[in-house]
Amino acid sequence: MIGTGIDIGAENIKLAVVEDDRLLAHVVISSGWDTKTSLQNAFKRIEQETGINIESTNRIGVTGMGRESVSSATVYATDSTCSAKGIVWLLPSARTVVDIGAEQTQVFNLDSSGKILEYMRNDNCAAGAGAFIAEMASALEIDIPELGKLSLSAKKELNLNSTCAVFAESEVVSLINEGVEISDIGRAVCNSIAGKVNSLLHGIHIEKDIAFIGGVARNAEIVESIRNMLKLEFVVPEEPRIISAIGAALLAMQSRE
Repeated sequence: MIGTGIDIGAENIKLAVVEDDRLLAHVVISSGWDTKTSLQNAFKRIEQETGINIESTNRIGVTGMGRESVSSATVYATDSTCSAKGIVWLLPSARTVVDIGAEQTQVFNLDSSGKILEYMRNDNCAAGAGAFIAEMASALEIDIPELGKLSLSAKKELNLNSTCAVFAESEVVSLINEGVEISDIGRAVCNSIAGKVNSLLHGIHIEKDIAFIGGVARNAEIVESIRNMLKLEFVVPEEPRIISAIGAALLAMQSRE
């Protein structure tokens, strides 16, 4: 049995093809300005890799902020539901999940079946998510991996007082003008993210293993920085961006059983 999962996010479209108990193929492609065109490009890449015509299959699960744009779906589900299903399939020992995407941070705990027991998410501001890191890196005129590396070499502990991404950027510019070391500002940015995650985790019971997923989890230095600040050990999947897509594929397969 083959199932396809599609996660349409603010920054990327993630597509995963699951066959029985293995991940057959996956692709991550920029959402771009035209989601439908980007989605067709993702379909073509999967067909080139596997020979599978996605649109001809009858087990398609869709999630993400753009999920309603796919009319051929078998199942529509929230990203948290799909992430929970995907992570226990990939990492059966996971009982707590930290998910930081481009626009949203969410944490939850779950049972062995992938049922969410407790859930918390940030508000609509991107200050605790990947877009915030990208904006701060841009203000510092460095790339995101460099921000993470610099944060690990910081000599001073600084905090950003602003909880809004727009005001935080102004605060970063002010710190630059004051001659504050970029590494110390980088640490402050990571501290801000860690603080948001910590606040959310206080709203649920934390159980091991703790999986760190979403686009931000791809940056090992930022994960390490957050790990050091929170004194928690995370398990990061090899491709942390596709967990919701995997879960969507699994739900589509279950719906046709």
